[in-house]
Amino acid sequence: MTAKNILVTGGAGFIGSFLVDRLVEEGHKVTILDCLEPQVHPDGPPDYLNPEAEFVQGNILDRILFSKLLKENEIVYHL
Repeated sequence: MTAKNILVTGGAGFIGSFLVDRLVEEGHKVTILDCLEPQVHPDGPPDYLNPEAEFVQGNILDRILFSKLLKENEIVYHL
């Protein structure tokens, strides 16, 4: 299998973090995009985020940021 550049939106959440772990285990380069809603992540990025994944705090509504990330990644998992 060829490693891919993969973007996971919502990757800091429960389901997203497990998906990120699996993708990293499979050898992919993973970028997490998460806005870290205060009611879900009041203390900032959770400790359980995979350190091998790149974390970007932001929102998919930020057109410039999201456009940049789309250009850098081949696959997007939107959670």
